[in-house]
Amino acid sequence: MKISSHAPSFLPWAGYWNKVASADLFLLTGEGYYNGQAYQNRVTFDGALAIIPLDKATKHGPLRKVKIAAELAVPTLAQRIHHTYRGPRFPYARRLEPLIETMHMMGVQHNLMRVNIQLHHVVAGMLNIRTETRVDTAPTQAKTPTEHLAALIVRYDEDPVYYAGPGAMTYLSLQPPSFPVQVQKFREPICRDSIVQVIAQEPDPEDYVRTCATWGPLES
Repeated sequence: MKISSHAPSFLPWAGYWNKVASADLFLLTGEGYYNGQAYQNRVTFDGALAIIPLDKATKHGPLRKVKIAAELAVPTLAQRIHHTYRGPRFPYARRLEPLIETMHMMGVQHNLMRVNIQLHHVVAGMLNIRTETRVDTAPTQAKTPTEHLAALIVRYDEDPVYYAGPGAMTYLSLQPPSFPVQVQKFREPICRDSIVQVIAQEPDPEDYVRTCATWGPLES
């Protein structure tokens, strides 16, 4: 089975969705700690940074427990999407209406991970990506990143092929797991903004996502 994984992120970019589309099973992992340098509560809309404000008391714990500080942060960002993606540069902006409507209907939200997971499913439907997706928040007893990854993946398949983003090279190349690993390599240029920009701007966003990267074996 082809398996990939990622912490739930807020409306992430095309590279994330290429991982989802390339796998048979995609794991949304919430057992790790919040990473302020990642895109779990921030994203760029047409080059401008958008941030979901967080409760500072929860930012140093597991991602699944991180709380949103501003109750109407999600509807507010829906309005920002609506105002950002319009005009001749974004000829397919009307495609975003289901997403914007969903974000408005979400109303008051407190849990960051729950928001990201719900929006993950909405965008997957918009991109026609049918990959099975599961949420995994169970901890492991692993001592290294590779051991943690291996313990996570073999929960779902004893003979997997893991599809990893380029960042995994920093640890997987030093301590490869026992199962095969395919590493993502992006084509250039690729939109680094939120996937909402691809949906609003590209004639075929599904094809864009599926072809924006290639895969090759991990080299140790």
